[in-house]
Amino acid sequence: MSCEKRYNVSAKEVTSFKGGGNIECVVYPSNLSDLIRIYPTADYILGCGSNMIIADEGVSGTALSTQKLTDISYDDNYVTFGAGIKVSTLLAFCARHGMGGFEFLAGIPASVGGLVYMNAGAFGSKMSDVLKDCLVIADGKEASVKPQFGYRHSDIEGVVARATFVYEKAEPSKIKERIFLNLKTRRLKQPSFPSCGSVFKNPEGDFAGRLIEECGLKGERYGGAMVSDKHANFIVNFSDATASDFLFLVDKIKKTVYYRYGITLEEEFRLLDENHGRLSHTHGIQRL
Repeated sequence: MSCEKRYNVSAKEVTSFKGGGNIECVVYPSNLSDLIRIYPTADYILGCGSNMIIADEGVSGTALSTQKLTDISYDDNYVTFGAGIKVSTLLAFCARHGMGGFEFLAGIPASVGGLVYMNAGAFGSKMSDVLKDCLVIADGKEASVKPQFGYRHSDIEGVVARATFVYEKAEPSKIKERIFLNLKTRRLKQPSFPSCGSVFKNPEGDFAGRLIEECGLKGERYGGAMVSDKHANFIVNFSDATASDFLFLVDKIKKTVYYRYGITLEEEFRLLDENHGRLSHTHGIQRL
């Protein structure tokens, strides 16, 4: 069975930041058997690219995209989504079928695999609150896994093929109302320019955005990249920014915050270059 392949794929097509270099080859499995077959040959894993920066010089090798893994199934207690299902699709399905508990995801530009892998969260909730288990592919095998989670982290080894969640039965109108309110809140607080989402994890007991803003870096620009004047923990692409523009601001923020507060901010995004982001198939660890 063959899968779609694309060559010299631009970061503008596969990342939400819309800036950076090319990936030599991207393969799109559309079912479990293709995913199992292709995974051992892949150098990188791609979801929606919402927390990823590709270096300007690009990367060689093959990336496996979960974009076409879009199966959905459910019963009276659980709903299962393929790794490539986007948040907007997930929420529309849940609202239509009276499945509550996922409204906190509204506005996150990600797909199910990445949401689970990174334990994404907002509005006081996170993926680990609703996840039952997930099907993970590693070392040519499939396994049902209940991961251990931390802040924006999981111990998943391999690639998520699909995930099963517990849902709360609720009136569709109530679900739609909560989604609308969460989207409204996000639009008021977060930038509309392309970005990779939150750049840094919040340090314990504080907020990265507050620290960056207190350092006077809100609105700071370099090339086509800018520290958002709406939320300081976002770096936006306001004018054909390169990955180098983005990384320059990341470095400046980290140094400035450290010198002022003695706090080393930890990146939340993934950098993809020839030295970072490659899969380690020896250990089955998903690096991206």
